Amino acid sequence: MRPTPRGIAWLIGVLATAALGGWWRIPEFVAIAAAGLVLIVVSALMVLTGRAVTVRSHVPARAERDSDATALLTWPEQRRAGVRFLGRRGRTVTGVRWGEGEAWLPLPTHRRGPRIVGPWRFERIDPWGLFRRHLAEIPASTILITPRIHPVSLASLPMAFVDHSGATEAGATTFASLREYVIGDEIRHIHWRSSAKTGSLMTRQYVDLTRPRVHLVLVDDTRAHRDDGDFEASVDLIASIATVALSAGFDVDIRTTSGDLARGSTWLEMLSQVTRRDTVANRTLLRLPAATTMVIGGHGERGWWERIPSVGVVRP
Repeated sequence: MRPTPRGIAWLIGVLATAALGGWWRIPEFVAIAAAGLVLIVVSALMVLTGRAVTVRSHVPARAERDSDATALLTWPEQRRAGVRFLGRRGRTVTGVRWGEGEAWLPLPTHRRGPRIVGPWRFERIDPWGLFRRHLAEIPASTILITPRIHPVSLASLPMAFVDHSGATEAGATTFASLREYVIGDEIRHIHWRSSAKTGSLMTRQYVDLTRPRVHLVLVDDTRAHRDDGDFEASVDLIASIATVALSAGFDVDIRTTSGDLARGSTWLEMLSQVTRRDTVANRTLLRLPAATTMVIGGHGERGWWERIPSVGVVRP
């Protein structure tokens, strides 16, 4: 148990009041000092009650950027009155949601990438803040902050996932459904009879029976984005498109103009750590199949990435 700065100041005030009351023979000062001493004793007893506890932490492995992620901390003692958590710099953690023998601590999710959260100190403090007692130490943990995944409809995108040219590498395609026309769709796939009935252009949606490999290219060149917010929106967009494409059963390659490549289950980790940088023309990207490639860029300057064969540069 240790006195807090407030407790030290209070004790000094009690002693000074008692000394002045005895020196000047003022009984009121002595009574005030006695009351202050009683409060100190009561505060110390309140902090000393109870036992040391073992706190278990449950920190999620991943969380989306700007989400309300929390770490669940549990301990066997049910009473939570007079307890608090302190962060790395000794500051009281705010925004804690309390339960019976458990608490949810907010986690920082404003920036993508791996983040170290904690360590935290769990301690008891009296209602007047005069004494505190260390109860447990919660070690630090690592959490990966991933891009935000927004709902994206596959049918609302240009036909970037179907090769209409009949190229062998894209395999055979078959009619799946009708949807509204989107700029970039081929005119020959417009269904004129349905368009006349609905009053808007309707086009045939095809799917590839052989699961073509979709190439999503993120322009991470510094010049392509106006600011960090513009870049974050591009990262969120490519992550959202990749999610809906994977859920639709397509194989997806995630590439960046700086040369990063991710396939399978590693694409989310790559997008969680990608940053803006200066790039030069990448010959590999300039040879991608146009019908199954989509480029995601920002609202900044135009550059060599505009020459990447694709259905077009999509911007958030």
